[in-house]
Amino acid sequence: MSTVLHQPETKSVSDVFCYIRVSTEEQAEGASLREQRRVIESFCERRGLRIAGHYEDVETAAKAGRKQFDVMVKALRTKRSGGVVFHKVDRSSRNYRDWLTVSDLMDAGIYVAFAAEGLESKDPSGRFTMDILAATAVHYIRNLRQEVLKGMRGRVRDGLFPWRAPVGYLDSLPGTAKAERCLKRLDPERAPLMRTMFELYATGEYTLMRLADEMARRGLRTRGGKPFVWNHVGRFLDNPFYAGLIHHHGELFPGKHEPIITAGLYEKIQALRYKPMHAIRTVHDHRL
Repeated sequence: MSTVLHQPETKSVSDVFCYIRVSTEEQAEGASLREQRRVIESFCERRGLRIAGHYEDVETAAKAGRKQFDVMVKALRTKRSGGVVFHKVDRSSRNYRDWLTVSDLMDAGIYVAFAAEGLESKDPSGRFTMDILAATAVHYIRNLRQEVLKGMRGRVRDGLFPWRAPVGYLDSLPGTAKAERCLKRLDPERAPLMRTMFELYATGEYTLMRLADEMARRGLRTRGGKPFVWNHVGRFLDNPFYAGLIHHHGELFPGKHEPIITAGLYEKIQALRYKPMHAIRTVHDHRL
């Protein structure tokens, strides 16, 4: 006796949500979102579907959890729409957790479609193709992440810093040659203040809280204009970047940027910060 596997029945649908996603602010400001929306609207028009709402995320899907995606899924599960149309499979998911969420929606009979590929959940062969494309997207993002990490490590080995400039430094100017885009330059306003902070702590007369108050009085501020608190100051004092070194995954690499302090001053501060604490002995002068 043979067993027949049934595809979950997709209910007739007339209203759908439109979901689009980009990974960067630059893409959001460019044509990417508009093109995704155009393709979805064209697909819905051909299928006789009415778009009941738009959801947009501007963030990577490499990690699970996207704000508008989560809001949309909740709305679908509460029957506020009969389905959702994505631009492409890799716009709906680049991690298995989010793809499992999409698959659960389809298993519950909610209509899911991908406009650019022309795939619909009501088509069994379409479901199979979706799974393949989703797996391919996950593999792509994993491989891309490894390539990005290798690229960052290569830049660090070259003495460059491929992240946002620490306080006291500025990122490279627009138009900088590609080979030096990660080379940080001194901030003329805050570099002298950072040097002063290290020098004051090296005197041994300042706690972190007192030093934070003193630097606030002298005008050291965050990019948002707020004074730094004591734990920020502690992290500054521990950062070897200010002595011309780049710390990456437990290793130190010589940087090409101009140091704010000398290596000797940095070592002195580390000795003060983490000097051994000895038990205090009390000596009593007893008369015999």
